[in-house]
Amino acid sequence: MSNCTKKSIGITPIIDMEYPQTYKNYFGGLYGEGSNVRPPDCEARGVSLANELKMAARNVLAIVGASSTRLIGEALIEQAALDPAVSKRLTIANLAHAGQDADELANPTGQYWTQLVPQTLAADSLTPEDVKVAWIMTARRPAGKPFPENAQAFQDMLRLILANVRHAFPYCKMVYLTGGLYMGYWDGDATAMEPDRFEQGFGIKWFIREQLTSTKDLYVDWGDYFWTDGATPRTDGLALLCPKDVKGNGQHPSPAGSLKMALHLIQWWKNDVTAQPWFLE
Repeated sequence: MSNCTKKSIGITPIIDMEYPQTYKNYFGGLYGEGSNVRPPDCEARGVSLANELKMAARNVLAIVGASSTRLIGEALIEQAALDPAVSKRLTIANLAHAGQDADELANPTGQYWTQLVPQTLAADSLTPEDVKVAWIMTARRPAGKPFPENAQAFQDMLRLILANVRHAFPYCKMVYLTGGLYMGYWDGDATAMEPDRFEQGFGIKWFIREQLTSTKDLYVDWGDYFWTDGATPRTDGLALLCPKDVKGNGQHPSPAGSLKMALHLIQWWKNDVTAQPWFLE
């Protein structure tokens, strides 16, 4: 069962860290020194690539990740189908599978890329060439390293994952990344999971900053930021409550938690100018 006693670890989410606040001498903010605003030239490039998808007869969004991603993805598909603002030309393929965390996603010859992805696409009458957008929600197993080495190791792993995405989906134009949920409710040794899971967010941040300035033919950016300090609400109100929002041993979102995150992601893309051309009607 989930350990609901650890409702907080007393850390400010990266998205709420304002300049000059730091975590172990590293600034927060999704993009820079306490800033959640992406560089204007990078945003313009993202909008340009997204506009190429605007008039397509169909755009396929591939969901990539493990169990928690699959659960949130199922809720995302249901809610997107009910939302009249979401494009009817958008097909969402849930390619997330149990056990396929970042360590597995980084392996180009592993089961995920060689078997699960092609089989799941085929079952939905889709091909790898149909995928134009990918949403990756992932986290790695605790690396047993101190910060920032653990975050840097995750950044290295994300480079491998992106290379696999490029190979698997040759016509993909947009890749959105999201880290894992708060892991303090885990019923094992929660200190093995947090703050490591929080710290992995810096690896995503550094990877995205690197890609925004170096990759021209593929747009890589945040696809929401889910980590909260447990039950402590963020400035946008998001919190992960126990037992309401988690299930089992505390590692995975409950139906209520999956719905909460899916709705948050939908609103994120509605507000994101790089997503509006392909996501909205």
